[in-house]
Amino acid sequence: MKRIFLKAVLAAAAAGLSVCALAQDYPLAKPVTVIVPYGAGGGTDALARLVAKELGARMNQSFVVENVAGAGGVIGTQKAMAAPADGYTLLVGSGSELEITRLTDPAAVPGRWTPLAALGLIGTQPMVLVGKAALPFNTTDQLIEHLRQHPGSLSYASAGVGTQLHLLGELTQQVGAFGMVHVPYKSGAQIATDLVGGHVDLAVMVLPTVLAQIKAGKVKAFGVSDNVRSAAAPEVPTLNESRYLDDVDMKVWYGLFAPAGTPPAVGQAIARQMVAVLQAPEVKAKLADLAITPAADTSPAALAALKQSQLARIGKVIEATKRASPSTTK
Repeated sequence: MKRIFLKAVLAAAAAGLSVCALAQDYPLAKPVTVIVPYGAGGGTDALARLVAKELGARMNQSFVVENVAGAGGVIGTQKAMAAPADGYTLLVGSGSELEITRLTDPAAVPGRWTPLAALGLIGTQPMVLVGKAALPFNTTDQLIEHLRQHPGSLSYASAGVGTQLHLLGELTQQVGAFGMVHVPYKSGAQIATDLVGGHVDLAVMVLPTVLAQIKAGKVKAFGVSDNVRSAAAPEVPTLNESRYLDDVDMKVWYGLFAPAGTPPAVGQAIARQMVAVLQAPEVKAKLADLAITPAADTSPAALAALKQSQLARIGKVIEATKRASPSTTK
């Protein structure tokens, strides 16, 4: 009996030492993969590349971004979940793609899964409703009045069914009592190209993905999804400034995640460096260019609380969408 107990103690000690050694050596063994569950050129991609570059410089290792797009972020999220829990696979995103997709289409994500481990909250970013330059409307009020009189006459693009961009489009329709046709895409860059080319009427995008086109007058910006105007584009009104809209406040949130079971010491090492990255003046300037407001509290608890509150609101939007079906999807 004593021998069995001694073996158990030694095994536990060895496991503890191996975890400590892993944390001490991390990330020297090999490059770290940072999964983006969306296509290249979008807002999540731009943020992930900034984070990867800065973490790599601080931790003396390559952090390589891998875009794994499809199914509204589900495919990339599932790939991150299935990766070894050793700290060498991370994900930048909301970490909620499976939960949101299950709310939208339960059959699309069957069974149970273990959520990703939250390492820390990065920040939030407004979305923007934009339209092709040829539209004969210059304000959100004019746009809504047209769509109330001609429901379904205009299409709007998003980064996929069940994404926060899609759900902002649905929320706007619910509050404003009008209807559009939803056209899902895989990347913000593709949406911007088609919007400038006039192949889609409207789009809901994260602001930096289309900011250059807004500034150049190649697309029309109707409003951002925040209670205050964005410092990156102060000339663009908020959607709530429309007399037909109220409480349309839904921002994209970004966190850093790892597969469940990642050793806490490794997760904490990454999180400490992430805090240092976000406090660097040059990073703050780049985040401002991306219209991202850095989180005042970057802790995993803050990320979990924000995720829970946003999912509760998103759930209400999805239920209302199912009842009313204000738009259709091509």
